[in-house]
Amino acid sequence: MKTENYKYIASCVLTRDYPELSRKAISYVKSLGIPISRCCVAKYKVKEFEDSVDPSIRDEWKSLPHHLPIENTDTIVSVCHNCTNIIAETIPGVKIISLYEL
Repeated sequence: MKTENYKYIASCVLTRDYPELSRKAISYVKSLGIPISRCCVAKYKVKEFEDSVDPSIRDEWKSLPHHLPIENTDTIVSVCHNCTNIIAETIPGVKIISLYEL
């Protein structure tokens, strides 16, 4: 599978609510060599979400970049409907796929 220009948004809410599922998704995406960020919006509630994620994943979560710049030539992999909608509205032309499609 060609994953050039792919970026995965791990989702603040998914990671907070389902830390083990998020960890597995992050591990899978890392194995494909796809860059990962925590959130679709730069500087959005960074401290609040860092503090609210389960301690079992907090260090791993904090080691990921909070946000990666997104270009309209990127393919965004998302698990969050909110992230998908925000990206679609703010970056016209960007391709968005679900983690399940990946």
